[in-house]
Amino acid sequence: MSRPPPRRRGRRRFSNGRAAPPETGRGACVSRASARERRAPNGPPLRPRAQRGYRGRAGRPASPGIPHPGSSPTDNLFSYRLRFAKGGPARFLSHHDLLRALERALRRSTLPLRMTEGFNPHPRLSLPSALGLGIESRAEIAEIELSQWVSPREVQRRLAPELPNGISLDAVELISRRDRARIASVTFEIALPPGRLPGPDAFAALLARTEIPVERRTDKWCKVVDVRKYLVALAADNDRLRVRLRVTDAGTARPEEILQALGIPLTPDVRIVKTDTELVRR
Repeated sequence: MSRPPPRRRGRRRFSNGRAAPPETGRGACVSRASARERRAPNGPPLRPRAQRGYRGRAGRPASPGIPHPGSSPTDNLFSYRLRFAKGGPARFLSHHDLLRALERALRRSTLPLRMTEGFNPHPRLSLPSALGLGIESRAEIAEIELSQWVSPREVQRRLAPELPNGISLDAVELISRRDRARIASVTFEIALPPGRLPGPDAFAALLARTEIPVERRTDKWCKVVDVRKYLVALAADNDRLRVRLRVTDAGTARPEEILQALGIPLTPDVRIVKTDTELVRR
């Protein structure tokens, strides 16, 4: 058999069959220097992207471009702890709704807020714990960051009028970043209708148990939780039940679950109020 004739080397072709330009064919090379020295039509050579103030994918400028506000690690940072109460119509705000309401109030207060970086900046705001829907609170905590020093009294003066109905700002304090809030325990006061409060023997028996399994239900799952490790103290006074619950990284118990363990039904006339929040240093 005779060999087929050698294939003639020609211009490289793209996948669609069109021939590539001669300068980009096999063996051609375009130097980096020539690419940088490209000229705009009837204009000077183009500068590198960093010198043109190019911004990357996260919105940050390529050094040494235009500095992004708030991105320098040497910027001033002042942390404040807000103590506020939530009641009335605000007790029906969910955790995310409360965050949005506080964020809008902070923007309206004209305080020098320290914002997050990126395409959707928002004030640096955190709530150490989430409160159940429909539960009032006299001891809620939020933490914010400002880019300039402002006296706590001035922060309270500017922010208090901007808060929605049902949320009242009680105190503002300047804190260090190392003193971020970590909640150790919370205390609830539960007002019961007359005649529904059990006797002291029921409280002693509940505290003497080593395990208190309670069924916890959500829209997607159901599981059994042992709430005994979270129950710290339990007392009663004049149809009012006081419950102190431990808060850990693994979770905590809910006041409704303690009522369930005592056999007290949760009806609309049962009023639950969070009265105290104990903090520890991280």
